[in-house]
Amino acid sequence: MPYLFFVFHISLLGIMSQFNGCSQSQSDTSPVNSLTTTQASDGRITGVIPYNTQWAYQLDASDNNFDLWFDGTLGDAPDTPTSFDMKGVMETTETMFTFPPQMEVELTQIKFYDAEGTSSTPMQVQLLMADGKRVEGVVPNFHGNQYKAWLTHDIPAQYQKVRAVIFQMPKNPIHATNEGIYPNEIQFIGSYKTYTPKTAPVTRVAFRNMYGVNSFPWDNTGKEENLSSPSTSSQLARFEQMGWNRAYDDWHLFEAVKDDYRYAPTHSGGWDQDRGFGRLKEMGVKSIQALKTIPAWITETYPKSHVDKVEYRNGENAYHPYKGNVAFYNNTSSFPANGQTNPKDFPFTSNKPTIYIANDTKLCYTWNGKEYVLKTTNDAVNYLDVYTKETATDKHPVGELKNLFNKNLDRDRATPATYLAYAQLAFQSAARYGTNKNVDPKLVLTPDKKVGLDLLDGVEAGNELNAHWHGRKRYMNPYEHAAFLSAFYDGHKGTMGPRAGVKKADPNMKAYVGGIVSANTRFYRAMIDWCRENRGYRKDGTVDIPWDVVKYHQYTNSSGLEQHRNGARFAIPADMHKSATSKIQEIKNLHYNLVGRTLPIHIGELGYDVGPSEQGAADINNSSSGYKSSRKHTQGVWTLRDQLTYAFHGVDGLQFYILEDPVYIEDPYSSSSIYASSGFFARNFGKYPKEKRTAAWYSSQFHREFGDYTPQQLVSSSPMVLKSTRQKNVMYALWLPTMSGETSTYSLALPGVSSITLYTLVDGAATMKCQTIPVKGSYSAKISETPIFVKVN
Repeated sequence: MPYLFFVFHISLLGIMSQFNGCSQSQSDTSPVNSLTTTQASDGRITGVIPYNTQWAYQLDASDNNFDLWFDGTLGDAPDTPTSFDMKGVMETTETMFTFPPQMEVELTQIKFYDAEGTSSTPMQVQLLMADGKRVEGVVPNFHGNQYKAWLTHDIPAQYQKVRAVIFQMPKNPIHATNEGIYPNEIQFIGSYKTYTPKTAPVTRVAFRNMYGVNSFPWDNTGKEENLSSPSTSSQLARFEQMGWNRAYDDWHLFEAVKDDYRYAPTHSGGWDQDRGFGRLKEMGVKSIQALKTIPAWITETYPKSHVDKVEYRNGENAYHPYKGNVAFYNNTSSFPANGQTNPKDFPFTSNKPTIYIANDTKLCYTWNGKEYVLKTTNDAVNYLDVYTKETATDKHPVGELKNLFNKNLDRDRATPATYLAYAQLAFQSAARYGTNKNVDPKLVLTPDKKVGLDLLDGVEAGNELNAHWHGRKRYMNPYEHAAFLSAFYDGHKGTMGPRAGVKKADPNMKAYVGGIVSANTRFYRAMIDWCRENRGYRKDGTVDIPWDVVKYHQYTNSSGLEQHRNGARFAIPADMHKSATSKIQEIKNLHYNLVGRTLPIHIGELGYDVGPSEQGAADINNSSSGYKSSRKHTQGVWTLRDQLTYAFHGVDGLQFYILEDPVYIEDPYSSSSIYASSGFFARNFGKYPKEKRTAAWYSSQFHREFGDYTPQQLVSSSPMVLKSTRQKNVMYALWLPTMSGETSTYSLALPGVSSITLYTLVDGAATMKCQTIPVKGSYSAKISETPIFVKVN
C-alpha cells in the first residue's frame, strides 16, 4: 500500500512453507473452539484469540460482513465479505484484521477452513508487525485447493508480535470479480492480554446548539448590501432559532484562477461571504465552510478520454492537476523537431512535459532538450504507464506503452502532498475567517489581505469523498482520505510549505472531516490506523489525527443508513432505527480507545423529501386512530423527532439537508426525485417570502420555547418520553416512535407537581399552542406520532 507500510518479502520462507515450514493438514476438521485456553501467571491467555469483527475493515467500501468468518459454522455459504460495487473497481481488495494494541497479541498459528472451490490465482496473506512493517511469505498464499479441511500455518517466533493480519485479494479487471477464493472460516491462535474497551462519556448540548441546516451561497444573504431589502430580510429570517449553518461553498468561487483568491465578492455570483457569515453570526448561527467541487483549472488537465461526461469533471476526487501530455506519431521519424508540440492540443497543460509515442512500436519517449530519450520509469499522476525493468518481458520491452492514462486518477492519492492545492485553499479560508490576526501578509493571496475576521466555527474538508456510487474515480478510500485530511489540517505536519493547511493559518480554527457517506466506524478505524503510522502521536500521547470534529451523513431508511443502494426502500425516522443512534456512541468509543480522546460528532446531512421519493416522508392515514399526516407534515414531525433523538444520544451538531430545495420543481409534492424536495423551504425564484414548510414551522416553534433545554433522561422508549432541563426548569417530550398513525395515552409521573403547561405544535404559526393544566402527581397524556411537550410549573 503506497505511503502506508514498508513491505518485506520473505520469499525463501514462503517457498519452504509450501513444503515443510507450515503444516497444511487435509484431515484436520476439528471445530473452531476445540483448542484449550490457558492463563499464565502474568495474566496472558493462550489459545484461540477471540476476534471482534468490528476491529476489521476493507478499503474498498462499507458494510462488510465479517461475522461469517468467525461464526464457527463449517461448510456454510462462502464466507466472503459483501460490499457495494467498489469491490470490483479497486484493483485489489485489502482486508485488515487488526488487533487492539492493548492486547499485545503474539500469533503462533493461523488456521483457515478450506470448504469448496479452488482458484489458480491465490489470495495473499501478509502480517503487519508491531513495529509497523508488513511481512509477506510467512503465511502461504491461499488457493482453496483442499476440500473441507482445516489448514494450519505455524508462525515463526520472530513474526509472532503482530498488529494485524492482511488478506490481499486480486481482482479481475474485466469482470470486476474476485480472482481468488477466500477461506470459509478463520481462527487466530496465540497469546494475548485481556482487553475491555472503555466507554466514552456521554455529553449532550442544548437543542438549539445542535440544530442547523445546509445552505448554498445564495441562501446566506451576503449578496445584498441593504439588510432591509425584502430578499435579504426574508432570507435571514429562515435561519431563525438555528445554531448551525453548513455552507456548501464551491472551490471555484474563491479560486477560479490558481493563487487568486476572492471572498468578498467571490469570483463569480457576486456573493460576499464576509457579509453573509457575519450576518448569521450576529443571529447566533455558527457557520462551517464545506469547501467542495474541484475547479476547472484542475479538471481541465484531466485527459479527455478519462472523463465520462465533461460536465461531471468536478465530481471526481482527483484533487490535483495532471503532470504531462501525450502525443502519438506514426514512428520516431515523424516526431517533431526539437520536441515541439502544438499548444492547441494541450490548451491547459502546454507548459507540462510531453510523452511521445511511436505507434509502430508503442515505445514511449521524452525530449531532454537535445534528443528523444526512451521512457523507462513511471511518473506519479501522469497520463500513462510503461513497462519498466521490473515488469518487462520478451514480448513487452522496457519503454513500451503498458496502460494509457492513469484511468482512475488514483495514483498518489495516499500521499498528502498530492493535495497541495486544496490545502492552500483551506489555509486562505482559515486565515480570513479564523481568529488569528497575525498571519504573515505575504502568505495571504487575497486583494484586500483581510485576516482574523472570526466568522467561521470551522472549515470542512470536502463533501462525501467516499461516495461509491460513481465508481473509483469518485471514491476515496480511508487511507487516501486520511492523507487528504493530513494535507488539509496542517499541510501534513508542516511539510507542505507555510501556506498549506487550516492549522498553519489559525491553530484555533476547527478542522471538520468532510462528511463521509454513512456512519461507518470501519472507515474511521482505517483512517486512524493511517494516522498512527504516518502522523504518529501528540505530546499528550494521543494519536495525531488531522481532524477536530467527526462528521458523517445519515439518511435513515429501510435499507439501513446508506444513501444509495439497489432495490426499493423507504424513509424512516431515526427513533425507529436502532443503528442510527447506536453508531454515535460507537464512533465516540472508537476515538476514545484508539485515539485516546473524545471528539465532537456532527451529522452533516439528514432529512426527508416531501415528494414520494425513496427518501420521502410517509403519507399517513390511519382510519382507526384518525391520525392523518401528509408528506409535508410528516417531514416536519420526523425532523423534530430526529432532533430530540439525536440530542439525547450525544450528537453535537445536526445539519439537515437542506434549507431550500436544491432545484426548482414545479410540483415538489409529486416529485420522486430523491433529495430534490427535502428543503425546509420551497425554491420559488424571485418570490418572497418563500413557502415555509412544516419542518421549519415546527423546528422554530420548538426552539423558541425549549431551544435552551438540554436532554437528560430517556424516561421511556415505548412511548418515547424524554426529560430535558434548563437550570431548574423541567420539560418532557412525549411521542410514539412509529410511522403508521398510532395514538395512545401515557401516565406521566410528576410527584409533588400541582400544574403543568402543555405545548402542542401548530402548522403555520410562530409559537406553539399552550395550555395550563392542574395535576395531582401525574398527568394522563394523549400522545401520537407528533411530539407534545409538558413543562413542569
